[in-house]
Amino acid sequence: NQQLTQGTTLAAPQSLAERLFAKAQENFVLALELYNRPSLLNRLESFAMLHCTAWEQLLKGKLILDRGDAFIFKKDGRTKGLAECCEAEFKKPSHRIWKNIDAIAELRNMSTHLIMPELGVVYSPLFQAGVVNFLKTFKAWTGKEPLPAHAVGLLSLTTGTKSPSAVDLSVKYGRELGEQVAAIIDQVNFKIEADQHPEFAIVVK
Repeated sequence: NQQLTQGTTLAAPQSLAERLFAKAQENFVLALELYNRPSLLNRLESFAMLHCTAWEQLLKGKLILDRGDAFIFKKDGRTKGLAECCEAEFKKPSHRIWKNIDAIAELRNMSTHLIMPELGVVYSPLFQAGVVNFLKTFKAWTGKEPLPAHAVGLLSLTTGTKSPSAVDLSVKYGRELGEQVAAIIDQVNFKIEADQHPEFAIVVK
């Protein structure tokens, strides 16, 4: 299980935990690369899906190290989902890293029917906190940096645009859909204001 790359022999990850950590790193990097391409209209859902996948793989790797391979499997042979892994590792729903993951997971779950580009304004602070949380947690749990030093520029997620109003959204998408998107923006803004902590959201003003 070794491959030769540019004259250097690299050992492939052997254990299930190591393979999960490697996949988590790959999906995290891909999430960053896609989000930092503003030409992509679906970059919000792409980031949310890949970010949540990376966290699920990272959590499963950590739970395996702590409790053994069998812990991540259910009785029917399937593995536990993201929420179950968060509950097992973070214990309390009030844990801010878990709250951040859960908020981004809500966006992922909406991705099949209700993600509009305008949501990027309100979700950007959650994404920024999620990136920092993942970087710190990956290093703490694996002892490795998820990104090489020259790639630090990929971490620059920015915001600064005002959220569109319900009227603006209704004009663009119709009254029913516009009001629905506006309600999501208000709900996320309320959560950010209620929990002003950088592990939940990093607001750039």
